[in-house]
Amino acid sequence: MTAYIREKFLYLLIVFGVLSACNKDVTPLPGAGNGNIFFYNASTALQGELTSPARRRANFILIDSRDSNYVWDADHVSKHPYFDGSYAVSHPAIVNGWPTFWPVPTGTHTLRLVDSAGTILLTDSVKIDDQNPALVFYGDSCGDFRSLVTTDVFKPADGQIGMRLINLSPGDGKYFLTFNKKIPAELPAATHFGDHTGYLPMNVVRQDTFSIKVFSVSDSSNVLSRVSLAVSPGHAYTLLMSGYPENHPASYKDPRTGRMVSLQTTFTIQALKNY
Repeated sequence: MTAYIREKFLYLLIVFGVLSACNKDVTPLPGAGNGNIFFYNASTALQGELTSPARRRANFILIDSRDSNYVWDADHVSKHPYFDGSYAVSHPAIVNGWPTFWPVPTGTHTLRLVDSAGTILLTDSVKIDDQNPALVFYGDSCGDFRSLVTTDVFKPADGQIGMRLINLSPGDGKYFLTFNKKIPAELPAATHFGDHTGYLPMNVVRQDTFSIKVFSVSDSSNVLSRVSLAVSPGHAYTLLMSGYPENHPASYKDPRTGRMVSLQTTFTIQALKNY
């Protein structure tokens, strides 16, 4: 009888312990957070490499690596983002105007852009958090490469959108934009190569579609490029100008190879949806 009472008492203690544990707050083990990054290729020189018969490999963006001879494995799987025939303009892809993202652990990372011959063209540092995606834009002027790393924070507001301008069109020209035939007072009066802004607030009280046109300051009668952008209050967008204008010299000497490179008029404006 005593043994039975002891077993019964132990059983009740175990049940009570399990029920008490179920009612406690569980603190999960800390894990490595991830952020997102996106790469845009606005460089005419890099895009030219993608169709060159002398091309040896994709243009990789090495993340925290110095292995400039890196190539993907036999299954065409890469541990680094890259530009190639399938991703000539961006990596990852742009879907219906929205950039998609490459996951990367939060923290500070080093990015190295590599040409198809394995030469490191640019080195950048980017701080990744789990709240705001990073967007990296690459451009060049006659083979002189440059990059723009953006981690802009956008705070939605009622009756407003955020509009960011980036100008990676090489040359000395200055441009202005019209939205539905009007020059927006919220945007810079003119922009030239290398200019960029954060998300500038614009008043938009309902869904709308902007017909956006780009003009040269020196010739307001000729539309250089145009894009249509559907916008909604509380969202943010990027307008990116890239490519060579008509008045640019027709060729240049490549500083890396010494070869002459022919140019065509490729000026364009691209709209991205960010938030």
